Amino acid sequence: MRDEDLKNAFGKADPSFERRVLHTLTTIKMQREEKPVRKIKFGLILAIVLIIILGGVALAAANQWGLFEFLEKHDMTLLPEAVETIEHPEQNGGDGVYATFTVREALYDEVVAHLVVKAIPKEGVLLVLPDSSLNDRMSELGKAFKGNSERIGKYAEQNGLDKIVRVTMGNDDYDAFSVETIDAEALDNGGMAYRVSGSVPNGIDLLISGDGQRESAGSLQITLRCIQTDINDPQYPEDRATVVAFDLTAMPSNWGPISSDEAVTFEDAGLIVERVVMIGTPMATYGKIEYRTTRDVDWKEHLIPVDEQGKARIYEGFDDRGEESDTGTLYQQYITMPAQEQPPSHIDLVPTSMYDVREPSKAIAFPLK
Repeated sequence: MRDEDLKNAFGKADPSFERRVLHTLTTIKMQREEKPVRKIKFGLILAIVLIIILGGVALAAANQWGLFEFLEKHDMTLLPEAVETIEHPEQNGGDGVYATFTVREALYDEVVAHLVVKAIPKEGVLLVLPDSSLNDRMSELGKAFKGNSERIGKYAEQNGLDKIVRVTMGNDDYDAFSVETIDAEALDNGGMAYRVSGSVPNGIDLLISGDGQRESAGSLQITLRCIQTDINDPQYPEDRATVVAFDLTAMPSNWGPISSDEAVTFEDAGLIVERVVMIGTPMATYGKIEYRTTRDVDWKEHLIPVDEQGKARIYEGFDDRGEESDTGTLYQQYITMPAQEQPPSHIDLVPTSMYDVREPSKAIAFPLK
């Protein structure tokens, strides 16, 4: 069979599958660099590749729940370059009263950090979700218990598990890194995988202030506190808070910062946009909009990025801050959008408020360079 025939026989894989395969191959490469391995014959390599292609969703089926499985679960798209920057940080601590915690994977771009923390329960312990109750069904813990309609309390009783433990997590230093989202999935071995996501205060400002192309944008020290709570004894004694300490290194930006160079007035909204600055990483596109109000209003307008059809392109909401000066209040609005391979030539902004969404025709294009 010709190479072209072989390539066309399987069709084109979807982007998420390509990222998972790339992730797997990158992990294999890292493992080979860590220790000597035997040479593998070409025939075996081909067989492995065919198994991966034909399986299609082999990684998800294995229920490993790495970062990409969690992020794709919530339709969060990263660029392929993000695979190359996944960290497996060395950690201190992690051995708790009810479980042992290990940081399996991490991504950090100076604004946001995503972690996957694996928890293996001690003997006689059933780990559940942070908000689980005794009457919840086991299937709610994740794919490992798919189709299991048994109640959590009953399951634990029948399997000799005398402790049912919820786990929540937070960082000791909130000023350095704030945990905002915890997602969890049961593993086949009885453990739990937790996706912990959070942000660095002023992270977008820190990222923009650099040259955008440096080898390493900075480091982040995290002291993750894993709080284990017995569902039948919801207390928080100190010995149930297990500390895991580790450092992360920020991935480099892949473009930017780029900015607009002229102020623009939105007459109807009473806004003057002084400047728009944007920068991109393999994890997201970040923007900072500096603007002033031209009159007193009962509510303050915001600026939303829109596409050609007028649909909002905003990804995770926005943060708005104001600073008083002699010329009035200068507001900084921070936005996060999906990652982009190349820097945009412009961004279209339209004003909106909680009471009013303006027509896309009133969007103004801001050239960026």
